[in-house]
Amino acid sequence: MSHMLKLKSQPVTVIVPCYRQAHLLSACLHSVIAQTRLPEQIVVIDDGSDDDVWGVVQAYQPLVQYVRKSNGGLSSARNAGLAVANASHVLFLDADDLLEETSIEQLLETQRRVPDSIPVMGHRTFSGDPPLFSPPSFPVVSDNADDQIRQLFHNNIAPVHCFLAPVEAVKRVGGFSTALQSCEDWDLWLRLALEGVKYRPVDAAGALYRQHPDSMSKNYRRMCVSGTQVVLRAARYVLRRNYVCPWLPDLVRAVANAIIFYSRRPGEDRLCVRACNILLQLICRYSRSIWPGGYEDPAYQQFNFNLRTALYILSQRSASCSVARLQLALQLRSTQRLSSARQTVAVLTQTCTNWLQRPQQPPLHPNFAGANSSL
Repeated sequence: MSHMLKLKSQPVTVIVPCYRQAHLLSACLHSVIAQTRLPEQIVVIDDGSDDDVWGVVQAYQPLVQYVRKSNGGLSSARNAGLAVANASHVLFLDADDLLEETSIEQLLETQRRVPDSIPVMGHRTFSGDPPLFSPPSFPVVSDNADDQIRQLFHNNIAPVHCFLAPVEAVKRVGGFSTALQSCEDWDLWLRLALEGVKYRPVDAAGALYRQHPDSMSKNYRRMCVSGTQVVLRAARYVLRRNYVCPWLPDLVRAVANAIIFYSRRPGEDRLCVRACNILLQLICRYSRSIWPGGYEDPAYQQFNFNLRTALYILSQRSASCSVARLQLALQLRSTQRLSSARQTVAVLTQTCTNWLQRPQQPPLHPNFAGANSSL
């Protein structure tokens, strides 16, 4: 490793959170140290792991900085690494994943050509021993900033170690949310996009994403619930800043899709009530921007039909009072009645507060006949 110390380091901090993956950490660190452009700083965050993370890191001294903290989850560990980052840019690499040896070089080259953007490279998945690799997958990223936001309302762009992000920009939007059990990277990239950051695809598949039974992405239910929470968090973010942008109809559809998702899942009533509340606020504040044709707008008619199907299912469950309020708001047909909509928001907010303070009711299984899954 001594020859690596002679290489000129690059303005990149690689942050590697590790919890109970010490047996995979050595391969991960080796892939970083083997880079054609060695990062300025490599930080391993031991998230209160009960295996020998420090024993692995010792073999890579002095190239690797070690930080141990009490267990707080993946977002907390990444944020701890962000707090000690010295470089201008950061790459987040989970302990079970790897980098191709030219990854940082290719990311930096794109960042140099387009300095006001975040470069995103492609990836390949792998599993097994010896590993079997999938064909490369490349991010589909529009050149238009509004279209990038529209895409992020519906899905993530790429795994977290495909991105090279400015440290200050990540800190400015608050880093990773510790409120999410997964999809926290998607949430971060969406908040950055809402603040005007653009993404630029890199024509190289430099990120290697390990698939194994304990992978977070294997927990489909948790990923779906967290994904809808990402959308709801984005909607609250927009409401707090009172944005008026071309992608507002896409945001409304994404929130309505979250309600449809919750309507199919018994036991998610509390999240559904929150989603209804957010949707109602979006409709009341931005209805003229979203549907210029008013109640007769074909887009509104389709939206209303699909959403009502999901709300009918919810009306059979314990959130019926809040759902009835939302159905009333959807009946509003003219801007002259917007004040009534604002009053309805206040009533619904109080209704949600009262309902959420009640003990959780045993969920009833809905006989879902089938609303369209998208709007």
